[in-house]
Amino acid sequence: AHKNAKTAHTSDQIDHGGFSLRNYIDGLYNRIRNLILNADGTNVKEVVDARVDAEGNIAPLLKERLDKEYNKLLRKIERDVNVDDYGADPTGVNDSTEAFKKAIGNGKVRLNLSAGTYIVKGIKLPSWT
Repeated sequence: AHKNAKTAHTSDQIDHGGFSLRNYIDGLYNRIRNLILNADGTNVKEVVDARVDAEGNIAPLLKERLDKEYNKLLRKIERDVNVDDYGADPTGVNDSTEAFKKAIGNGKVRLNLSAGTYIVKGIKLPSWT
């Protein structure tokens, strides 16, 4: 079917290090558009310190470090929860602090919120939240 097909795969269907090829290409395109210029505007510079990760490893590009850390974060997440299931109020009428605390637990969680306004006070997010 591939030999006769007009398009074998789209760039959205091809995985490239945890991202679709389309996202990777879009990211590269946007990096080129957003290159940091020297103060006089004559040559390209990059903020070098931002390429160093928490373990001291130096990535060739800031985008590569951020991609690796994002994928690392995704592997750490153990739960995917909706704060509304814990009693949070997206209307902004009632305080949702306790619901957020219960939903967050000890971290390693992805929080999903319904559209709306939540009243929350004094929440500290643990790692990998």
